Order: sequence, then structure tokens, then C-alpha cells
Amino acid sequence: MPISQADIMVTWHSLATYTMQKLVEWKVPVGPADASAYLHLWQVTAHMLGVRDEYIPATWDAADAQSEQVLDPILTSTREGIELTDILLGQLAEQTSPGGIDRPLVNALARFLVGDRVADMDRIPEEPFWEKTIAALWPKLVAFRERLIPLPLVPPLAWTIDEAARQYILFYLTKGQGTRIEIPDTNRPGAG
Repeated sequence: MPISQADIMVTWHSLATYTMQKLVEWKVPVGPADASAYLHLWQVTAHMLGVRDEYIPATWDAADAQSEQVLDPILTSTREGIELTDILLGQLAEQTSPGGIDRPLVNALARFLVGDRVADMDRIPEEPFWEKTIAALWPKLVAFRERLIPLPLVPPLAWTIDEAARQYILFYLTKGQGTRIEIPDTNRPGAG
């Protein structure tokens, strides 16, 4: 049972709709069948999370319109959001150093992924050099990867590499202890 229909749809759009918008923005070729399957996955997820069926978008156009209605207007800066962002980006930079990604690069990548509006709300510092570098290289990296996918043996190899990286990151960040997520059933203290 969700805290509210609007709350769970905000979360839904911040995951499903936002991801699809990024795939389109980055020109990742997503065929109609894959787009439909991805939407269906999120429709089922919403239903299982307790969203009433009449609120679940039937198309990606409807999802975009609903996201503009329920997510965009409430995006705002909070002290908790700023602190959490700083902690997460700091941990990512710390755990990938020494000899790895440093904080300015992490900041720039985060700004690229979430956009200037959200990055400014979360007070992610601007990193002009890295932001220009990522903006120039990321689309080329995505295009290169997508051109390789149709080649024989590349899809299973790409999946294996992606999954190995995901498993390593998960193991490294959790120090092999797994992840335990507690979902609150009340709003934060002091919230009106």
C-alpha cells in the first residue's frame, strides 16, 4: 500500500520515465517492441506497488505528460537531499581513488546524468573541464557501443561485461555484506 498514489508515481517517473527519456536523449536505439516491453515492465511494477490502474500510463507519451504533471512541479531542494547527494558522490569518489575517479569527475558525471536543474538543487559543484569532456565523449561512447551490438557474439559479451562490472561494484560498495533497504512507512519527522 503506497503512502499515496501521487508519491509512488513520482518515484515511478523518477525511475522509468527518466530512464527512457535519457535513452532517447542519448540516441540509444530502442525499437518499438523493446520500448513497449520496458513500459510493460514498469506498468506491472507500478501495479504491484499499489498504484491504481487508472493512474498507470498506457504509453510513453502519456508517461512523459504525467511526469511533467506530477514530478516536475515538486522537484525542489531539501537539506536532506543536498546532504545525501554529497555523501553518495563523496563515497563514490573516495571508493574509486586512489588512481581512479576523483570528486570533480564524479561531480561532472552526476551533473551530466541528472541535468543542471537537479544538480543545482542538490548543490553539485560545476566542473567546467570535466563537464565539457563528458558532454563530448559520452554520446560517442554510447554510439560506439550501440554500433557494436549488432555484431556476432557482442550482445552476450557486452552483457557479461556489464553484469561483471555491476556485481563487482555491488560487492565493493557493500563490502560483501549485501544490501538491506528499509522502506519507511511514515514521512520524515517534522514534515508537514
